[in-house]
Amino acid sequence: MPTTARRARVVEGSCWHCKSRRVKCDLAKPACGRCQRDERECSYGGMPFKWVGGMALRGRHAPPSASRPDDLGSAKLQTVGPDEDDRHSTSGASTASDRSSKSPVIQRRRSDLSTTAVLPAALASPVDRASLVPYFTNVVLPRYCMGDFVLSLDHNILLQNDALHEAMLAMARAHFDMQSKHGSVTTRNRTRQSAIATFRKQLASSSCEDAAAKDLFSTNVLFCLLDGMIEPTEETSASTLHLKGGFAILDRWENIVPEMIAEGGIRSHLLSVFATLDLVHAILSGRRPHFDPSIYRKFANTEAWWGRLTPNNAIIRAAENLSRVAALASIVHDSIKTYGLDVVRKRFSYFEMMLSAPLRAHFARREDARDGDTAEMDEWTAFVTLWDISARIFYERAIRLKPVDDPAVQQYTKKAAVMLSQNLFSGMLQHCIVLPLVIIGIHCLLPAEQEMICRALSPTISYLAFGCLPLMEQFLKTTWKKRNLEATWWEAFADIAEKTFLF
Repeated sequence: MPTTARRARVVEGSCWHCKSRRVKCDLAKPACGRCQRDERECSYGGMPFKWVGGMALRGRHAPPSASRPDDLGSAKLQTVGPDEDDRHSTSGASTASDRSSKSPVIQRRRSDLSTTAVLPAALASPVDRASLVPYFTNVVLPRYCMGDFVLSLDHNILLQNDALHEAMLAMARAHFDMQSKHGSVTTRNRTRQSAIATFRKQLASSSCEDAAAKDLFSTNVLFCLLDGMIEPTEETSASTLHLKGGFAILDRWENIVPEMIAEGGIRSHLLSVFATLDLVHAILSGRRPHFDPSIYRKFANTEAWWGRLTPNNAIIRAAENLSRVAALASIVHDSIKTYGLDVVRKRFSYFEMMLSAPLRAHFARREDARDGDTAEMDEWTAFVTLWDISARIFYERAIRLKPVDDPAVQQYTKKAAVMLSQNLFSGMLQHCIVLPLVIIGIHCLLPAEQEMICRALSPTISYLAFGCLPLMEQFLKTTWKKRNLEATWWEAFADIAEKTFLF
């Protein structure tokens, strides 16, 4: 009986999906025919990866409760291949999570997180939905936390509400694609639209209970981060619309703010993020902040993105100060729109007397830190001082209407440039100064200072992998090239104020 040679089913160089199924791949790029037909992400890149909870997920070596949602937060990212240790961060820190067998609450210590590279150097798509949940808790969420504190993650909150779960998946998929340089725009958009549709459905049918409102608000915050930071969309006002949606929810359910702060965990954390987004948008756009400056002190001793801090911590006072300046600057901005810049300048003495007096005392409290020797500063003092300098530049430009090349503005700009040249920041601190870098950077006139800003921003662009950061870098370079020294504060930031968030 004649023998027939066995037909080879795997084509050399095939995509990972066809290779895993042992079917013939047509090698079409960017996506092969089978993947296009099945609407799958097609990858010819590096090794695929999987999240595992231990030695094995099945069989006698499997963890006793591997399928429980609680254990998703403690999963680790592994690649299929050797030399796992060589692919981790060179910073000496490693990702860790502390799990309690008595509680579904997962606790993660922020100081144990690497701040230079959490993921392997080469990742490949596709990434399945089951992997996106631990990706969010282990990779995305740590990028919105700072300091040495424990963030409680109750996965019942994240997984039981459909809208919140879908938003989390959309956010994780978008960031994975940004980080790995893989992925399909079509798939990301489909995931995002599915999340928005689920959110709108729940919003339309939502009850008047505060519990439902807290889920809706938390979902809305994730949309702000998705469209305003991770992947700013072509829709110019998408991030701003989400912000206004959050305001509407808070206005309708007034009780949820104190309840979320008291609840702590992911609730208070997301509320602190939203309060910061509100402040950033107000600073750049000229709108009055939705929250009163006292909101930041209410986050004391609870879980906010800046950590568990005491009410008198310097960064809380700095945030309050920025909020006060933003509220008063909105008066100037509205006056300019109503009467014109020339009229407001002529009445400057009136505005100076009315607006500056309440701020002088707040600036005076931080004057010693700004005038001290930066070489002797600890990194936390330097971190807060950089935010204080940003507030003072904001004050000089938005309330006193000083031009870019004003001596006072340039004095604070040069002070900040000297601090940045001394590499005072390490860990997550260096990634939480994006707003000060942009405020200070836009006022840098010397090429050496501009280069210093770019160098300070570079590791943050690499680590955070947010789509808004390359936009910030390009915005700075365009501003430096234009060199419009007479532009008002709001004219200077008009190109980004409604498109993106940064802090």
